[in-house]
Formats: sequence, structure tokens, C-alpha cells
Amino acid sequence: MMIPTLAAIAAKPTVLENVSFIVTGFLFVLVVLATLSIVTSLIGVLCTRFIREPEPPKKAVVPGPATPSTPTRREIDADDDIPDHVIALIAAATHVILKGRPQKIVSIRGNSQGWAQEGRREIFSSHRVR
Repeated sequence: MMIPTLAAIAAKPTVLENVSFIVTGFLFVLVVLATLSIVTSLIGVLCTRFIREPEPPKKAVVPGPATPSTPTRREIDADDDIPDHVIALIAAATHVILKGRPQKIVSIRGNSQGWAQEGRREIFSSHRVR
């Protein structure tokens, strides 16, 4: 008992039969992928419509004391090789992360030998001493 699809394939198919078989398989794969894409998009649309995140309660804005401006290089103990714009960037990033809470950056230190030292440590630890 043979499977009807296999029975339809000749023992030695021609080039045209091979090409039509390949094209049919390729189109089948494209249809399945398009169907999966449509189904997942519909699931996403349904989830965004029916599952809504609760809105956080709005807080009243209370004017507070004026915050100091961005610290200068004289106020922060920083290495000389760190440019001023990097110090300002670090100050802005800490302001955002701390959500406006008061902060004071005391020092910023760079370690230019960190990667080289780590590489040396890894090389030396990978060799056996005889």
C-alpha cells in the first residue's frame, strides 16, 4: 500500500517536476508563516485592547526648594583624563535614576588599566607553572 502523494512522484522526475515540487513546498511554507504572523498579530491586538494596565494615581506637583545646578569639576574629585561632558552626563544619569532625589557625587575615578590587567590575569591563570 503506497501513499498517494508518493505514488504520484515518478521514479526519475524531470527538471520541471522537481522545480514545481520545490515551488509548491516553498509556497506552502510561506502560507504557514503568514498564517502564524497574522494569528500572533491578532493575539497582540486582543491583548492590548482587553488587558489594560492600571494608570498610576497622579500626584500633585508641590513646588520645592530650588535644586543646585550641575556640579562643576571643582566640586567633584575626578581624574584629569575624564572630560567635563562625561561628568555632566554622569550627574544627569544619577539625577534620572534617583528620580530627582538629592544627590552629591563625591568622586569619579577611571581605571584605564582594567581590561589589560584582566587579560594578563586570564593568560597567566590559563598556563601551568612547571
